[in-house]
Amino acid sequence: MSKTAILIDSGCDPTDLLREQPDCYIQPIKFILDGEIYSDGQDSDIELFYSKIKNTKKFYTEPPSMWEILERFEELRDQGYSRIIDIHMSESLSEIYKLSHISKNYLNGIEIEIIDTQSAATGACLIVLKIIELIKKGKPFNEIEKSLPFIRESSFNQFTVPSIKYLVKNGRIGKAKGFAANLFNLKPVLSIEGGVIVPVAKVKGLENACKTIIDNAISFLSTRPHNVTLSFGYGLQENIVELEKLKTNFMEKFETLGIKDHKVLSNMRLRPTLTCHSGPDILTVAVYGEKPPMD
Repeated sequence: MSKTAILIDSGCDPTDLLREQPDCYIQPIKFILDGEIYSDGQDSDIELFYSKIKNTKKFYTEPPSMWEILERFEELRDQGYSRIIDIHMSESLSEIYKLSHISKNYLNGIEIEIIDTQSAATGACLIVLKIIELIKKGKPFNEIEKSLPFIRESSFNQFTVPSIKYLVKNGRIGKAKGFAANLFNLKPVLSIEGGVIVPVAKVKGLENACKTIIDNAISFLSTRPHNVTLSFGYGLQENIVELEKLKTNFMEKFETLGIKDHKVLSNMRLRPTLTCHSGPDILTVAVYGEKPPMD
């Protein structure tokens, strides 16, 4: 009997939620703090990262090497899996997607399918959860692959940060390039669309930034009432108060939509892979909702 492993890079895994799913494994992306190299979730944890980040002058990420990716594939093959479905954060945000494609050509004895979520963090997590659901239902991979555009379009992901200096510095700014020059005291609202970071709005104050994200997410769900999942993410622990306020305001507006069948995931403290890109002061809302429900 064939066995399928689901391998997910740490850019799609805001918490340990995906690690707890049967047959799911994490491919850690490396993060570097003032020259010290860590593998996200392998030789470090979230508490370690956030205890160090405030006093760190330079932090960034690196993908695992091609040989480290190949070694992970081999481990899963040797555990008896005949197929790996390898799922990644957006290709534009990390080289791991390309390296995985190269690595799979060096391995025999196992089938490897590679997916680009064209998202990251909480948004990518919701896409991965949908893919896992389809795999558990026994959907053939070619059908899942055909459904990917629909699944991606059913996912919404917007976030705010005090500054986009980290996104600029780490080369993750996408279509929001030039947005930084005239922000002054304004808060940016950003989104990941088609795999790249795009500017949504710039508003006065965090409260207005959160309100903008809430209004946009509610508008998105107003025409997508099926198979709805809601998630909320943050970085630094002191941001939890603002996150809870955002979540409360969101749920008040969400109730007006009358969507009874939905899931709310626990608050997601974002992993180092993600906050090394954005900076640690991030607040994010991601939702998933289908217009016509998938069969």
